[in-house]
Amino acid sequence: MRSVQVRRGAYVDSVTLMQVSRRVGALDGVASALVAMATDLNLELAAGMGFDVPDTSPNELLVAVEATSEDAVKDALAEVEVSATDRRPVKTL
Repeated sequence: MRSVQVRRGAYVDSVTLMQVSRRVGALDGVASALVAMATDLNLELAAGMGFDVPDTSPNELLVAVEATSEDAVKDALAEVEVSATDRRPVKTL
């Protein structure tokens, strides 16, 4: 199952989005995930991952998920909501 969403009016910095993509991609049942601003480079990356990319602008958030089930897609999208809005500092070891 694949899901591609464009979220207008949602800006998140690129470091946070890379971390969100990593968290979402690590969820059970998720085969691939890209959570990024819809820049030309990120749209090319999404297309290279096999996603059908809608018309967007660089000021929009692209959320692309491929998972093994509808429930896994729902879990992934829920993680995007939580992780993209979590502004706590990231701890490094």
